[in-house]
Amino acid sequence: MALTTFHDLNNIFDIIDGIDKFDNVFFRNKYDNMFFRHMPPVDLKENDMDYILTVDAPGVDKNDIKINIDHGRLNFSYERLNDTQHNNDRIHFSEKRYGKVSRTISLPKNIIEENIKATYDNGILNIKIPKLNTNSTSRNITIS
Repeated sequence: MALTTFHDLNNIFDIIDGIDKFDNVFFRNKYDNMFFRHMPPVDLKENDMDYILTVDAPGVDKNDIKINIDHGRLNFSYERLNDTQHNNDRIHFSEKRYGKVSRTISLPKNIIEENIKATYDNGILNIKIPKLNTNSTSRNITIS
C-alpha cells in the first residue's frame, strides 16, 4: 500500500480549480465544446402576429451586429472583442467568451421579409419577423 502525500489546499482558487476540473470531466455540457461556443444562445417565440427571435449579445456594439436574409434564411453575426486589460494581474479563471459568432435560422414561408425589424438594448438583440395575415374567412362554395 502506497502512502499519499497530503497537499495543503490553503488557496481557495486551487479548490475552485479542482471542482471545475471534476465538473468538466464528469458533467460536460453539450454546449461546452468548440462548435457551440461560437453560436450565440437564442430564443424563438411566436404570437398571432409575429415570430420573435431573441439573441444574447452582451458587450457588443450594435453597429458591429450584421443581419441579413438570403433565400429564406436569416443570418446574424457579430464579434465580441476582449477589452479586458490585464496589466500584471494573474487571471485565475475567465468564463467570458470572445470572438466571432454567427447563426443562421431558416425562416418559415408565412412571413413578410421586407417588414422584419431589429432592435438592440442592454445586450439583447430582438428580431421581429411579421407573419402574413392568414385570417381567412370561411365560406360555402356552390357547385354549378
